[in-house]
Amino acid sequence: MTSAHSTDVRITGIEGGTEITTVNGEIEARKLAGPVSLETVNGRIDSRSNTGYLSLSTVNGKITDQSDAHSLEMESVNGTISTESSSRDIEVSTVNGRATLNLNGTERLEFSTVNGEINVALSGSETPNIEGSTVSGSVSLTLPDITGARVSLESAAGGSIDNSLTDDPVMKAKYGPMRHLEFVMGDGAGRIELQTVSGDLSLKR
Repeated sequence: MTSAHSTDVRITGIEGGTEITTVNGEIEARKLAGPVSLETVNGRIDSRSNTGYLSLSTVNGKITDQSDAHSLEMESVNGTISTESSSRDIEVSTVNGRATLNLNGTERLEFSTVNGEINVALSGSETPNIEGSTVSGSVSLTLPDITGARVSLESAAGGSIDNSLTDDPVMKAKYGPMRHLEFVMGDGAGRIELQTVSGDLSLKR
């Protein structure tokens, strides 16, 4: 484990597990294997070609990731998140920041935001399992290769739902501002569940 206050950390080529924590410093990590945990408060995290179980966390900094990790977790409060990943299992959490996720072959994706913006482009996955929530932020899912899934989207208090994936209509509650969208694609093997209070939800191919 490496711990620092205002020091930048650059680390390459360690196998068997790595844990790095800093307050104001930046972290650059390359070709790490095993459980990898990178955490900073105000600094930037640059993660590339890391494998195994990967956890990246910052409060106000920016996370940039290009990885083939088996499992990937990313968390930011006010910073931005950007990843190009082929991880099978991904979890993303942000409060006010923006997350841009360019994914290939991901089987399970879970994400949440309060006021932030999450944009997901997932290719190479025919029956993904995706669960996401937002309070007043926006979520956009682009799924060019999807063939089968049970889909459920819900807006509780005036948010919008846009479905460009199929011809299924968005339903509006008879009383109140609630909107919902439910349908089954193909064999229904995958699952997509998105919820918002007053944000915007979008499905695209």
